[in-house]
Amino acid sequence: MSEYSAEWLGLREPYDVVARNAVVLDTVASAFVGRATISVVDLACGTGATLRAVGPHLPSRQNWTLIDHSLALLALALPSATPARVTVTTTALDLARDLKLALDGPILSIRRFRRRALSIDNLIELGSLTPEIAEFVTGIVRARLNAIVTGGTGSGKTTL
Repeated sequence: MSEYSAEWLGLREPYDVVARNAVVLDTVASAFVGRATISVVDLACGTGATLRAVGPHLPSRQNWTLIDHSLALLALALPSATPARVTVTTTALDLARDLKLALDGPILSIRRFRRRALSIDNLIELGSLTPEIAEFVTGIVRARLNAIVTGGTGSGKTTL
């Protein structure tokens, strides 16, 4: 299994922080108000960007489990200092093989989609697609062909 480079994840993190939806973050945080403790499992955590971005907004005592297949990334994910109310453990797992081990407990997945879908022109303007790839994808759709869209977490599969 290949892994993302820590350098690339570090370059990407500031943009991920800016792109996070404040309404969703507030909704998640308010859902946990009044709870003594919450547990968060971050699958394919990379260098721990989600912990750094979301953790400070959650109101309760937090138990984070960071899971990734890369020991090198997990070492970088451990924060140098955490508030007393936050406990962080790391687990090295191949999620393709050991997903059931990672999902030991409740799961919460929140996705907020746009009211109006992005058009091909929007995706080109945003730099998500080149005009050539847009033409290729449009041809697949018009021909009603089957297609498999693959990619890592946050790579834009759902947007496409």
